[in-house]
Amino acid sequence: MQTPSEYVTLNSITDNPDMGDERNFFRFKAADDPNAYFSNRIRIAPDHRYTAEVFFENSASPGLASAIDTRVQVLLPSTVKGSAAGSAFVRASNASPPAVWQSSILTLPGPDDAVAIRFVPGTAILHSQGKSNGRQIDIGELVSDSGALVGCDELDGVVPSESRCEGWLTVDFVTDQPRFTVGAWLAAAGSSEYGGNRDIKPGETVTVKMTYENTGTVEQDNVLMTLLSLPRCATVVPGTTWFAADTTDGKWQRSSEDIGPNHPLNVGNYNPHANVYIKFDVQFCDKDQLSQEYNHDWAKGALWTEPYLTVGVSTENGWKTATPFELTILGPNQK
Repeated sequence: MQTPSEYVTLNSITDNPDMGDERNFFRFKAADDPNAYFSNRIRIAPDHRYTAEVFFENSASPGLASAIDTRVQVLLPSTVKGSAAGSAFVRASNASPPAVWQSSILTLPGPDDAVAIRFVPGTAILHSQGKSNGRQIDIGELVSDSGALVGCDELDGVVPSESRCEGWLTVDFVTDQPRFTVGAWLAAAGSSEYGGNRDIKPGETVTVKMTYENTGTVEQDNVLMTLLSLPRCATVVPGTTWFAADTTDGKWQRSSEDIGPNHPLNVGNYNPHANVYIKFDVQFCDKDQLSQEYNHDWAKGALWTEPYLTVGVSTENGWKTATPFELTILGPNQK
């Protein structure tokens, strides 16, 4: 093995029988794959668990001196889009140099893929042949500016230059991905028979029902239900916006404000698997107003409204639209 140093230094041995090149001290692996191995670059996927590992050692000659105030710091990005680097630092106040660091890469299948990174509480553990083996490390300290104290026999920052005192710190993290679905349906006002595109009569009122569901693994805040477009000569009927969610025990409750083309409705924050429904009425103009607005001759048949009636949902993680509704207004002699 490479000759140890004559002074306190960290992770400098290039042929450690257990670790190999100690300069390669920060690595990742899939925690839920028994065949996975640690690497400086791994491919990650949403909704999986991974382990980060940091090796530390006082590379001085045995019995020479202990590293003091030895600390480990792990920094992972809060989000990864495409790929991103995480970094680890090992420090000791009497080491030369006083700190060593390394970056390793997390990469997703596509450049536009994105996940959030979240540490798993209680998973930061120290491993060594000293008495500190198996001790839990505070994750808050681990990610702090100063890092978390490690040690051989106590978590006191003291790491003697003995092989039994070299150690590994492992901590797990999960990859969360915000996801949600949007749905929308139409019914004649007062009816419970909801569907898609509709044929209606002049002056008729329809009820729009739409839903949002959090299908991801993280809470989504400030969910906005939006009315993206409304056909000409159609208006939202004031006082007809209702919502139903867990907070209302699934029962319809009148909203304090109405949704509108330029007025999205903030329906709050939603944990994974939570959902919300809203409904509101849209009334169309009478026959004469429609004829004037669209320059339409009813003798020629039905009127196709424009633009389509379109609703959607906007969140801090993106937005989606439901399938637009095409509405046909039948003439006086049509059924």
